[in-house]
Parts: sequence; structure tokens; C-alpha cells
Amino acid sequence: MRALGFTLIELMVTLAIVAILLALGAPVYTTWIQNMQIRTATESLVSAMKLARAEAIKRNVPVMFSLVTGPSAGNSTEWSITCNPAGPNCAEAGGVIQSDSLLRNALNISVVPAAGDGAIVFSGLGQANPPPLPAAALSTIDIDNPRLPPAESRELRVLIAASGELRACDPNVGAAADPRHC
Repeated sequence: MRALGFTLIELMVTLAIVAILLALGAPVYTTWIQNMQIRTATESLVSAMKLARAEAIKRNVPVMFSLVTGPSAGNSTEWSITCNPAGPNCAEAGGVIQSDSLLRNALNISVVPAAGDGAIVFSGLGQANPPPLPAAALSTIDIDNPRLPPAESRELRVLIAASGELRACDPNVGAAADPRHC
């Protein structure tokens, strides 16, 4: 009668095949993970900015969204939402409604405001940078992973319209008919 199970040779061949597949798939998986970190950071940024706009509309006062990047922020990018100026509709200490780190789990991500000083003010009507503020204040933010080669990176961009509309798009998509186009 024959014994059921695997022989040592069959087990070693199976393990060798699994090891080869893992060695071939690891670089693709790493690139995918880093690109997902770009997407996650972008979605977190848009969500925080939508919260600032909603707070401005709810409180009917100007609310400022500030983005602090660079060496002063350490390895992360900090954001905060504050009443501008603090008043009766903003009872929080110092006018700060909420603040957090954008890149808590994605330290390799680069967040670069393309214009302005990294701050945007939403009016009580939800408009971005209403007059008399300069229209050239924060209007575009680029999110990328500088460790990835440009051909592999799925860089994203956040566009902020004067109406307060926020949109994430892909600056590398060339076809204007593509909904991912900037």
C-alpha cells in the first residue's frame, strides 16, 4: 500500500517555485504600495479640505485650511483648519477646529503646493480665496513619491477652483476626454 502525502523533493520544488514567483513579484508589489500611498495622501488631503469648506459653510465664517510642509514639519506634512478670525461662531481654543498629519503612514510622499503659501480661505458661502484675498493663493497641490522613477510613479494633483470645488486628477494623462485629465 502506498503512503499518502508529499515527498521531500516535491516539497522542495514547490517551495522553489513559490520563492521564484515572490522574487519576481516583489518589485511590482512595492511600486503598487508606494503608488497607493500617493492616492491615500491625496484622498486625505481632499477630505481635509472638504471638511474646512463644510465648516466655513456651517459656521458662516471664513475658515482657513493651512498646509505646512518642509523641514519645519519633520518627516510629515501637517494641516490645520482654523477660524479666520476666531469669533463667536468659533469657540475652539485659538480658533483651531482640527489639525492632523497628512502623511502619518506614507513618509516617502512629497506634497508640494504649486502656488501660494500653502493656505486657502473658504468663505461662509464655500468660495475659495474670496475677494479681497489674492486669487493666486493656494490653487494647486502636487503629490508624488520622489523615490519612484517617473515612469512608475502615479503622481496626482489637487485643483482648487475659485468656487471652492476640489478635484484630484492625474497630470500625466494627456487625453482631454479622459476624466482623470487635469
